[in-house]
Order: sequence, then C-alpha cells, then structure tokens
Amino acid sequence: MKCERFNPYDSAKVEPIVDESARIRSPAYLYTVFDESSRSYQIISDNCGIMLPYIFRDETLIIGTSSCIYYIDTQERKVIKQIEIPSLCMDICTDNDLIIAICETDIIFISEHGKTEYNFDDVINEYTLNNGCLTLSLTDGTRKCIKYIGDK
Repeated sequence: MKCERFNPYDSAKVEPIVDESARIRSPAYLYTVFDESSRSYQIISDNCGIMLPYIFRDETLIIGTSSCIYYIDTQERKVIKQIEIPSLCMDICTDNDLIIAICETDIIFISEHGKTEYNFDDVINEYTLNNGCLTLSLTDGTRKCIKYIGDK
C-alpha cells in the first residue's frame, strides 16, 4: 500500500474508487492498494496517514477507513457494499466466511447474514483470535473475550 497527502489540485492522475473527502474535516490522504497483478485501487480518506487495513477475498477488496468498511469488486472496480462503523478501523481479519473488523473502540463481525457490533468504553490495544474466541486487551488493563462461530 502507498499513502500520500491528497492534493486536489494535482488530481489528474487520481481515479479513486472511494472518495471520503467530502465527509472528513481533517486533511485527506490518498491510499493506493495493489493486488497480486499490480492493479491499483485508490481510496481518499483521512486516517491521518495511517495505512488502511485491507484484505483480498476472491474478487473482492475489503478495506476499512475511519467511518466505513468497503467491499470493492476488483473486476468492475466499484463499491458493492458499504458498512458504517462507529470508530477508526485498525485491522481486518477473517475466519471462514466471517469478516472481523477490529476498530479503535469496537469489534464488528460481518457475515452474509448481517453485522454484530460490540462497543467498548476504552481503546483496544491488542487482540488474539483463537478457536472461535476473540480476546481483547483494553487500555485500562482489562481483558475481554468474545466467543463467536465463523460461518461455515
């Protein structure tokens, strides 16, 4: 992934699939994600220059920003699904067909049946996935365990 401060006056070479610049107050950044064939996908978001978490699943790029999880069809190069999230997405994991978005203060499990959200009053420092259990460590020192069953 490549990241650079977005300059709207030099946008002739920019063809973003996702452009969040109209909804953010902080400076926009241009993120460019490359797939295994070196095709690029451009996203304009804020995230203060922090790399956006993403994964490729089949023909879909799944990428998290500070406000949404986007599913992007890599063949048609367009957003096919957009899921609002309550806080900055820090990482995206998978367990079978289940997508797990680790956000700053939230966890979101996304399946073909919908999403399940867990909100915490503190920042998530680290996490581990192990046998259907997501264990979190929060900034205040507490640990939480969320049991889940991935879609089979």
